[in-house]
Amino acid sequence: MSENEIKDSLRAFYKEKRQGIKKNRRDLVESEVLERLYPKLLDFEIVLSFASMPVEISTKLLNRKLCNEKRLALPKIVGATLSIYKVRNLEDLKKSSFGVFEPTNEHEEVDFDKLGAILVPGLAFDSVFHRLGYGKGHYDRLLSKNLKAVTIGIGFEEQLCEDLLPVAKHDVKLADVMLF
Repeated sequence: MSENEIKDSLRAFYKEKRQGIKKNRRDLVESEVLERLYPKLLDFEIVLSFASMPVEISTKLLNRKLCNEKRLALPKIVGATLSIYKVRNLEDLKKSSFGVFEPTNEHEEVDFDKLGAILVPGLAFDSVFHRLGYGKGHYDRLLSKNLKAVTIGIGFEEQLCEDLLPVAKHDVKLADVMLF
């Protein structure tokens, strides 16, 4: 099996595993994300989070708090890259063709070097802070541009891969992973 075939197989496995997480567990974890992750973000002026899809771990409460403090930035997919925008009102987001809520072009764009912390979604994470993403490379390209920001992968405990994930040259290792 090639590295891409292995990654595709792992993606299918972890998508199904994540899909099987019950609603009551998802609801419990939503407040835990705020309680455990927010204190780690206090020292950062701008935090790049993500607007989670229904199957992903919820960043809703955390994003609301960061937005109220005027410290929230969210990504927008533009071609093969992610552009970063400061978000002042979560109601101003628009659903993209990928089904993700994103900032519009009316939001203030943020330079990558201004980000203090980057919260990174994924399908799976391993014990040495590698992640398996969705296969488009958006976050790896973003993370390769900003070596100063603290990168934290977040997900459910069920997304921990007991083995080491396959890693390609372009895959960027995270500084930390928090699973809930």
